[in-house]
Amino acid sequence: MPATFRTDASSSRSHQRGATPYSTPYAEECEKLGIPSLTEMQQQVIDDIVHHPELDQFIIAATGSGKTLLYELPGILPSPTKKTTIVFIPRLSIIEMEYKRLADCGIYVERRHTGSGDIQSGREKRLQDDRLFQAINNPALLPSFILVTPHQLKFPESNFNKVLNGLCENDLVHRFIFDEIHMLLGVYEILKQLPILREKYPHIPITVLSASVSLETVNRLRRGLSITSEPKKFPLDRPNLYYQVLPKSSQGEDDKLGVPTNPKERSQIAPIIYLARAIYPSGAGIVYSRKKVVCRRFAEILNREGISAAAYDSDSRRSAEGREIFRKWKENDPDVRVLVSTTTLSSGVHKSDVRFVVHTSFPTTGIDGYMQETGRAGRDGKPATCLLLYAFGDAFQVAHSSRFQTECILALLWLVNSTNCRRRALLSYYEDDFFEYESTNHRCCDVCDGMTSGRPHLEVTSLAGRVLEYIRDSYEERQLSGGTQKLAQALNKRFNGGRKEPTVDMWVKLIQWLIVEQFLEVHRPGEMAGGQVKV
Repeated sequence: MPATFRTDASSSRSHQRGATPYSTPYAEECEKLGIPSLTEMQQQVIDDIVHHPELDQFIIAATGSGKTLLYELPGILPSPTKKTTIVFIPRLSIIEMEYKRLADCGIYVERRHTGSGDIQSGREKRLQDDRLFQAINNPALLPSFILVTPHQLKFPESNFNKVLNGLCENDLVHRFIFDEIHMLLGVYEILKQLPILREKYPHIPITVLSASVSLETVNRLRRGLSITSEPKKFPLDRPNLYYQVLPKSSQGEDDKLGVPTNPKERSQIAPIIYLARAIYPSGAGIVYSRKKVVCRRFAEILNREGISAAAYDSDSRRSAEGREIFRKWKENDPDVRVLVSTTTLSSGVHKSDVRFVVHTSFPTTGIDGYMQETGRAGRDGKPATCLLLYAFGDAFQVAHSSRFQTECILALLWLVNSTNCRRRALLSYYEDDFFEYESTNHRCCDVCDGMTSGRPHLEVTSLAGRVLEYIRDSYEERQLSGGTQKLAQALNKRFNGGRKEPTVDMWVKLIQWLIVEQFLEVHRPGEMAGGQVKV
């Protein structure tokens, strides 16, 4: 089990507000990083890294808890021999923000990444290679940090990997940092590179930093990276966040701009307008949607309603106009109160006063994405709302190519349809039992407030029962043949009764889930049948 930090209630609430004073040994480094204070938990982790530099660290902490400080501060502490800290960060946007932050603090940092919209020219990379090769021979020239995407590890013959090898062979690497590792859990071709790196350089300690992940995932990562030390877990609860789920009239966004709002759109826009006008009339917000065109459409509608909003996506991040939009929103310019965004804004957003986060569609990475994206709200410790607008078909439209992704989606479905406290349900998935409030009147979630009479009901259990019943009956009558698509069509014909949902595609997804959960098993010619129903 992870070692969960426990303090008294007042200390825990101080953690949420970042209010405990830092200790004298780190005063100079805190001042350099522009950090007025360390939380008690941050200091415990940093102390452990300083006193046991050879040990690996696996740290689980909620979004907004100051994870980056856990490698920044140790990386700039005085040392008898100059070394660099290599930080692997999955998102280019996070690299750019961290690079700017450290550089603004007067810290020498290098960044390296590749991909579409890469702002580093070939000439800049060659000059960077020259600087780093020189630093191998003259460690005084080493940067304090090298920020890179883990994708670099896929190219063993690249100049970066030659630099990496030179640094490691000359014992010039203080520590490997795998930041935001939860973002790589569905990217197997990248994730598999990390154990290779560990095996190649076993003498270099590593720090793994992750937002909320399940204990099973933690243990899988620890085994893959050969981490024997116990993980450290910060309490994940954010007491100032209010969780709410509201039904919507299924997918109904119009792909065209400049047309009147249709009824299905209004079922999604109305709650956003209410939050922006009535609850947080001057507060900033984020509205998440999967499609770029829907982001533009909803921004248009909000502006029409007198709420200053702008669409933001991966293309925006790479354009001068998009960067200006983001700047205005971050600095609370009245021209942009609300950003309507794709998952581009799911990470790397350092804005403390976001008052509401709304999901108009099912988060693509299920419960982990939901936890990460709702974590953008209320990082200043003041009340904030996390609203999920949900319809039956949403979860069936999310692509999931691995068992891990399927489990995350199912976990969020379970949360949406829970009849118990949403906060407790969310924390229980991550096996976090730290749950405490200052008063019984503190707003927790719509379930605790008794506001769920109109909530959507996803009858997955009854639908799954119909699938299994139909298959057994058909199997006994020797009428079962064909694949998943044919079975879905038969189920649709038998059970829909003229209703629009579930559609054939939804039946297909449900069958696939039953296969993944091993209630059903795909039959292959020549195999002996097991205990599962085979299709």
